[in-house]
Amino acid sequence: MRTRAFWITLAIISVAGLQSLIVLDHNQWTVNSNSGLIPQPIRQGPLQTTYALGAYYWFQIGASGDNNSYNADSANITIRTVYDQVRNDAHSYWVGTLLSTGGFVQVGYLNGLSTTGQPYCCAWFFETFNTPNCDCPPIIGPEGSSGPIGSWHTYSMVHAGNGVWSFYMDGNLLGESPLPSEKNYLGAGATSSGNKAPAGIAEVAQASDNKDIIGPAEFKDLEIRQAGPWHQMPIGVSHCCYGYGSQTGLPNLYGVSEVEGHNSDFLAGSNIRQPPSSTTLWPTSILFPTQVTLNFIDHSRQFREMSSQFPSG
Repeated sequence: MRTRAFWITLAIISVAGLQSLIVLDHNQWTVNSNSGLIPQPIRQGPLQTTYALGAYYWFQIGASGDNNSYNADSANITIRTVYDQVRNDAHSYWVGTLLSTGGFVQVGYLNGLSTTGQPYCCAWFFETFNTPNCDCPPIIGPEGSSGPIGSWHTYSMVHAGNGVWSFYMDGNLLGESPLPSEKNYLGAGATSSGNKAPAGIAEVAQASDNKDIIGPAEFKDLEIRQAGPWHQMPIGVSHCCYGYGSQTGLPNLYGVSEVEGHNSDFLAGSNIRQPPSSTTLWPTSILFPTQVTLNFIDHSRQFREMSSQFPSG
């Protein structure tokens, strides 16, 4: 842990210029959008297993479990919604895992672009891959469906049986992976993570360089099931650096750090130091926390502030 405290103030790009009007009711689920925008189906993930170089970069940073979290048949995480400016790519925040069969599943939210090049803010998504290189575009929700900015939402993925996974936001079903009779079915053996552990990840997807500013977003309460009840992932380690199919010539400049004194509560993205690979993030000792303040301008042009405790020492 570092011996000096510091203060981070991050000005998130204004979303007042978005052309859609997003209205959420009390339960933050009903979304009305007059934009009519269609999101670009930019692939997110999967986690890197082998190098299969493509034309772009998929930068990934976050936290994953160790061998205590293998054989997970469900996972969920709570993420605070942020908006950041994309550069002909997509920024996403999600929980995901490789499967025992070599497939991959994930669910979370993203900021991207529409098919006409306009910003597409804060939408839930999920994505499944029966093989890492399959043509399996993400399923993306309405613009604003993971808003408002600064709010918390819980994203869950659950093996429902026979190699089919279901995806949820705040307990509401978003959809499921392909059925046995459908294209890109994950396979009857895709019932758990096998000898892999789920991860909570911030990602820059399909980038041409490493200059994007992403988040940082706050993740907390990474939980799993292993043929039993839900429980917190006991150990979290740092995960970096590239997704499947990514170029690797440019360094991943993004970082991750545990919120001091709070297990399974971490920040991931820009302006955070990148720890050595597989650094233990939690369990964490309780020292003297320093407050991090994230500032942004929301859709109604109101200045907002959200704070979290960050490591000192």
